[in-house]
Amino acid sequence: MISAYTISGKKIPAWLACKEHREEQFFCGCGDRMILKCGREKRPHFAHPPGSPHAISRHGDRVDSEVHMDMEEIVENMLKRLCSNVEAEKRMVINGETYIPDLYAGNCYKSWQDMKNNTGTRFNLIVEVQASNTDYSNVMRKIVAYSSLPNTYVAYI
Repeated sequence: MISAYTISGKKIPAWLACKEHREEQFFCGCGDRMILKCGREKRPHFAHPPGSPHAISRHGDRVDSEVHMDMEEIVENMLKRLCSNVEAEKRMVINGETYIPDLYAGNCYKSWQDMKNNTGTRFNLIVEVQASNTDYSNVMRKIVAYSSLPNTYVAYI
């Protein structure tokens, strides 16, 4: 994950945690404690500790590779131009289940012209970046949940 929460509930990106907050404790949106990884070869990120029910193995279907994180960052920067509320890995509870989409963009304009004139209908967008093989049923479960939200579009990249 590229961001996690401090004990006070503040969301912090991994690069900043590596730079200024190495000694703090960090938590996932699901509530689990996270490990800060500040490696030299891979970009800074957070991971669930081994043995956690949410821990990701190198052979699992939820590995956030460098390609995945690069794609997520590019799309996030693009969305920030059209949407006023863009969050990576925002914790969402939908129908009693917790979901953490790669990107959530709220209050988006449909076009540059609408943004310039502050007109037009606004919408929300949930983006899942899929750079690896994953279980099809998991993808469908997320699509159904996200699609149940009003005025929200879902994009899988």
